[in-house]
Amino acid sequence: MSRTWWRKAARRWLVHQLAVAWVLCSESPVPGTEPLPDPGRAPHPQAEIRKVSEANATSPTRRRLEHIFGQVTEPESTLRPWFGGMAQQQGLGVGVQYVLEGVRRTALQFRIGAQVSTRLAHRAHIELTLPPSAQKPWFFRISGLQHRYGALDYYGPGPDSKKTGRAAYFYEDLAIDGLLGWNLIPFLRVGASAGYLRANTGPGT
Repeated sequence: MSRTWWRKAARRWLVHQLAVAWVLCSESPVPGTEPLPDPGRAPHPQAEIRKVSEANATSPTRRRLEHIFGQVTEPESTLRPWFGGMAQQQGLGVGVQYVLEGVRRTALQFRIGAQVSTRLAHRAHIELTLPPSAQKPWFFRISGLQHRYGALDYYGPGPDSKKTGRAAYFYEDLAIDGLLGWNLIPFLRVGASAGYLRANTGPGT
C-alpha cells in the first residue's frame, strides 16, 4: 500500500482516539456538582430510564461526536484478489480488484479490476452499482468489460471438425452494459437494460 494510505489511516486513528478521550472527559461529572436526591420522593425506575435515554439521544456531546465521525469517516475501500474467468486454454488469470463502498456517503458501490494470465491474456472490468434500499427502491448498474486474447484455438465449424485442423486467432472485445430497474417487492424486480459490444479478430500469435 502507498505511503499516502498509511498516513490517512494513522490520521483517522488519531482523530478517533482524541474524540473518544474528549467525550469521556466531557461526560464525567465534576466532583461536588452531582444533584442531591430528594428524600421525600422516590423516582420511578421506568421514568428514570426514559429520562436518561432521551438525554443521551439529544445531548450536545453525542451530536458533537457524530459530527466529528461524520467528517473523518471515509468510504470503505478494499483491495481483493481476482482469480479465474479467462477463456479456455489461456492459463490461470491472476489479478486484483479495488472495491469502494459508500461513494460520496451514499449506497453507491464502485469496482475496478484487471487480470493477466500465464499466457499473457488480459482482462479488465469496471462497474458502478446502486443497490435498492427501503428508502430508494430503484437501482441501476453500469459496467464495462474488456478481453484481449492473443491466441484462441479454432478447429473449424461443426461437431465433425478435427484437432488436426487447429488454428489460432487473435480476439479482443469491449462490452458496456447498463441496467435500470425498480424493486416492486422483495422477490420481484422490473427493469430495462441496454448494451454495446465491439469485437475485433485477427491472426493469432
